[in-house]
Amino acid sequence: MSKGKGPSQLRIQVKSRYQTDCDRGFPVKEKSLDAFDFLIVAFLNIGNFFRGRDGTEGMMAPLELSAKPRKLIELFLSCACWQERHQ
Repeated sequence: MSKGKGPSQLRIQVKSRYQTDCDRGFPVKEKSLDAFDFLIVAFLNIGNFFRGRDGTEGMMAPLELSAKPRKLIELFLSCACWQERHQ
């Protein structure tokens, strides 16, 4: 804690995907970058649902968590290919 300035704060945004067979993408708008310091991405992996699947396959896949600092997200957003695929 810094003196006289009050408590420090860390802003965290969480994005989650429930499908085990998701594309591992997570949309982030450039205008929302000032809203967080770290982005936590959680892949819940509760089952496969693409192509008419009912979710019974892929149910035992482990939870995946990833923490990304805002500076890394800014770097990805500066790449045109990232903008096209994930917005």
